[in-house]
Amino acid sequence: LPHFMQQELRWYSAQGFRGVSTYCEPGDWGTYELNHYVLAALAWDPERNVDSVAGEMLRARYGQSAQVALTAYRAMESIVRQDASIPYTRIKTAVQLDSAAAVLRECREQTEAAGLTRLSLALDYAIGDLEIVKLKVSGADAAAIEKRVKKLVDLLEAHKDQGVFVLHKDNMALFLKHYN
Repeated sequence: LPHFMQQELRWYSAQGFRGVSTYCEPGDWGTYELNHYVLAALAWDPERNVDSVAGEMLRARYGQSAQVALTAYRAMESIVRQDASIPYTRIKTAVQLDSAAAVLRECREQTEAAGLTRLSLALDYAIGDLEIVKLKVSGADAAAIEKRVKKLVDLLEAHKDQGVFVLHKDNMALFLKHYN
């Protein structure tokens, strides 16, 4: 959420705040590495060019695949924040969700081709989330939704040690509650 963070840090700076901190579970550090890098830079100067700061990090982290990573991160920044199952997010239509998922699938193909495994997993999660939201909006029955939630939980559990997802004792119950 680099651009959103910049808006927030500008506001806090205007209120007189002079410090910020963050924390991340070790199990999903990779999911937030861009946010942590950008936050550190913006904490020093909230007016820095966010795209330039993100570019620095992505070139250092992904080398020749930096542009692929940037495209994926920009898509997730835009889509997840507005279309996913985040509480209090306005639910979109099935057509809007399909369009958003198509963008993420294209990014997923590019990250997979570039060998960006952890970034591909983050995209898999976002795509799965949109698919579940679409099922709900389309009026799918509880069994169909539960089947798709199970597929998402299986993805998370299959990759629990790759630094992308933090898991809990009963993931299925947690996710079923989330999507209810």
